[in-house]
Amino acid sequence: MSPKLRHFDVTLPLEDDDECLKQASKLAAEVKPDWDISALDFEFFTNGITNKVFCCTEKNLNEKIVCRVYGKKTELLIDREKELKNWQRLSDCDCASPLYATFDNGILCGYQPGETLTTDSIREPKIAKEIARAVAEMHRTATKKNGKQAESCYFHKLQGYLDNMPKKFDDAEKQKKFIEQFPTHDELVAEQAVLKETIAAVKPAVVFCHNDLLLYNILYDKESEKVNFIDYEYADFNYQAFDIGNHFCEYAGVENVDFSLYPSREYQLEWLKNYLEYYLERSPSEEEIERLYVQVNICAASAHFLWSVWCIIQAENSTIDFDFLSYAIAKNNEYKRMKKEFFHLRPPA
Repeated sequence: MSPKLRHFDVTLPLEDDDECLKQASKLAAEVKPDWDISALDFEFFTNGITNKVFCCTEKNLNEKIVCRVYGKKTELLIDREKELKNWQRLSDCDCASPLYATFDNGILCGYQPGETLTTDSIREPKIAKEIARAVAEMHRTATKKNGKQAESCYFHKLQGYLDNMPKKFDDAEKQKKFIEQFPTHDELVAEQAVLKETIAAVKPAVVFCHNDLLLYNILYDKESEKVNFIDYEYADFNYQAFDIGNHFCEYAGVENVDFSLYPSREYQLEWLKNYLEYYLERSPSEEEIERLYVQVNICAASAHFLWSVWCIIQAENSTIDFDFLSYAIAKNNEYKRMKKEFFHLRPPA
């Protein structure tokens, strides 16, 4: 079982690195009393776009913990109580690092070895197959909630994002771009109804999902040749096909997003075959692979739609230096393209 969580009534400053590390050192001393705080090294993981994340290393013992400081107003997007519960669930079955403590605007957790992936390395056959295995292992942890078949969180999350989406921006330049290039709230609500109908028609299974398998949340350890996932902020029961489709969407990268890197049908079929072998613990039929392929690509489009609305909230509230508005527009445009390509597909009977 994971260590019992402690809570500290401390807020770490998101925009003052020196003070943030000073406060983090004090928390590390509480969580790891055998550590020599004067022997700490810090390494920032700068690839996240909503939080400040860094590693604390005690050089004498060569032990590490990770500190995650939540971004401004991310509570509008993330149910922190549910995050901790779900993280604990995955940690208890060795699918996530242990949680050590919480503080007012963040957490301390275990360190997972490995390097984050790139748009090139994610396609390496042995890494891709290992990702498929790890995703299947996570999906097999649970399909029921409180003894009943779980329901997908997708439309609940989407509705929450629509409810919290700003109707306008204070910044005049942002507002002009928003009006000209992003759908209205009414148009988004209408599109939500289209998504409900389309997803219901292909009947994807519901399993316990990570829900945010972007490149930076996947670590590959060359020594063990294993994959570890990090950052379970959005973990919840969801469509099995959403977790996979969302992952495929992230082949495009973030900083220099290139949607042409979305996996081809041939690539996907091989990936899905590997995944189903682990998930079903047997060889899948061609019909099972094709069914999941259809579900995955429809849910991949739905992932772009969800995150486009999420980005609009971030564009108004985040203090992190990232162009969320442009990213939202790009994702919504890709949703429209994928809708035309995939929404007419139906799985084999």
